[in-house]
Amino acid sequence: MAIKEVDLTLGLGGSYINDGAVLETTRYFPAAWLRELTRTDPEHLVFARTKGDSMKPTLSDGDIVIIDLAKNAIREQDAVWAIAIAEFGMVKRVWANPDGSYKIKSDNPNVGSETAVDGEMFVLGQVVGKLGKL
Repeated sequence: MAIKEVDLTLGLGGSYINDGAVLETTRYFPAAWLRELTRTDPEHLVFARTKGDSMKPTLSDGDIVIIDLAKNAIREQDAVWAIAIAEFGMVKRVWANPDGSYKIKSDNPNVGSETAVDGEMFVLGQVVGKLGKL
């Protein structure tokens, strides 16, 4: 199945995405493999490369993540999400708090957590899979 690449420079610590997503190329992934990750129609899937080490050991610098754009609201706690805060794109774990704010956390224990409030966080989609080096 064809999936478009999105050049978000998704920094695991946060990268500036001033001009938003730029579609660059199309890659082909086995349909059976994609169906193991999500039932979402491939037109709502994109892949992007990560940058940085704040999500280690889950994600490493240069990993390819598959993002399900149809899942663009935090409805699953502790999942990994592609988000943007003030034009900085990142891949993080996100928890919805009862007060309407969101806790944003890295998997790397050396990186502290953050909080997003008052609509300052935009959810691009849920990260549903990855490809990376061993």
